[in-house]
Order: sequence, then structure tokens, then C-alpha cells
Amino acid sequence: MIDKQKHQELLEYLRKTMKVPVKEKRIKAIKVNPANHWQPKMYIEVGRYYRDLEKDAPREKVTAIFESSIFYVCTATRGDMTGFPYLFARPDVKQVMSYDDDESYDENDTE
Repeated sequence: MIDKQKHQELLEYLRKTMKVPVKEKRIKAIKVNPANHWQPKMYIEVGRYYRDLEKDAPREKVTAIFESSIFYVCTATRGDMTGFPYLFARPDVKQVMSYDDDESYDENDTE
């Protein structure tokens, strides 16, 4: 988990780079059930290493996850103050776990 200052820096970087609103929520993990058939169901958690966050992507450690109209998964080379993050479509993200209040919610909830 990154500290709050680093989280804020990444948040501002993404807002500037992606030119879209990004929520301040500190996301711990997401469960993804991708529409792309080559990609398996995934549980993506900050601080863990993953391979194939997109087709043929190298093994990388996830440094942060952010929510906007889509979900941004940041690694040292993708979205963490350099380059573009890995992108996950909102319909593919089935559950979100947050650091802020230890909440977990399903994306299909209509609150």
C-alpha cells in the first residue's frame, strides 16, 4: 500500500494525463471477470505481482488502483508517474475492495 501523499500524487498525475475525473478512493483490490476470452478472471491487489494484466504484459507489481469511468491499475512502468496505466472496463470489474473504510461493494449494486 502506498502512503496518502504518494496516492495524492498519483491521483493528480492520472487526472492530468488521462484528462478525466478520477475518484480519490483508496482501492485495495478489484475482482475482474473480463469480456476478453484470453484473459482469466482475476483478483488484482495492490502490492502483489501479476503477469498478463493485458495480453503479453510482463510480470509487474501493482502499486495503486484508481476508479474513474474505468479502473486504472498502476505499476512502476504503467501509470505510476510514467506512461499509461492498465485499463479495466467498469462492466468487467465485479467487486471493489477499499482501504478507506475497509468497504467492499459489488459493481452491480444499484445504490
